[in-house]
Amino acid sequence: MSEAVSIYKNVITGSIPPTPISLDVDAELFTDCDEMFLSFADSIGQPIGYQQEQKGSLVQNIFPIQKTETMQISSSSKVELGLHTETAFHPYKPDIVALLCVRGDPTGITTIAEVKDVVSKLDSYLIDELCKPNFTTSLDPSFMLEGQQDATIPISVLRNRNDEWHLTYDETLVIGKTKEANHALLHLKAAIRDSIVDYILDTGDLMLINNNMAVHGRKPFVARYDGTDRWLKRVLIRTSSTPSNQIEGNVITTKFY
Repeated sequence: MSEAVSIYKNVITGSIPPTPISLDVDAELFTDCDEMFLSFADSIGQPIGYQQEQKGSLVQNIFPIQKTETMQISSSSKVELGLHTETAFHPYKPDIVALLCVRGDPTGITTIAEVKDVVSKLDSYLIDELCKPNFTTSLDPSFMLEGQQDATIPISVLRNRNDEWHLTYDETLVIGKTKEANHALLHLKAAIRDSIVDYILDTGDLMLINNNMAVHGRKPFVARYDGTDRWLKRVLIRTSSTPSNQIEGNVITTKFY
């Protein structure tokens, strides 16, 4: 049984509009279920958005967009979305990633690796190295679509909190600052790959991912851009507090320079 992933079935039912092909088509984004989704999220913690991503939206719509189909971004389709911690670079990243499947696609496979499984495959000297602050990451491309400049953020990849391993990682963005750190990253990547479990979300499924205890990604799939494509709604949830000078309402405003 998974400690980091929960799935609830048949959360939404009934008629579903065509999958949009652009985030600008607000009228077709099936907002009827957003209030229910946010209410559920609010029972867990604080739903949050980020000022630089989808204009701070609390319910983010994820579906293939043609102009980003080869980017390392959630709206891609032609490339594998690398295993990652959601907003791994951010000091106030979500604790829970909630994914509501509005329209499923059996070829759009979500990939998840749990940290406990990953750590069990690593030698102690590698774990020690991954706990050191000898790594950096940069910003997600989704944060830079509207003018935010990239930044280099120092991180430790592994940390132990109350005998529970937490991971901060992005397959495509995290690099080591030393030869030993990069060596450990290579072994970590292999251990993550060996720990992957595939999930196929059906229409109406709600998946909760513990963003500290698992990394997630997605296999490539064929987008048709005809109203029948895979469509998820995402709500990011913090169960820990955010400094009042870094958040306005539910939108985190942290700037990167």
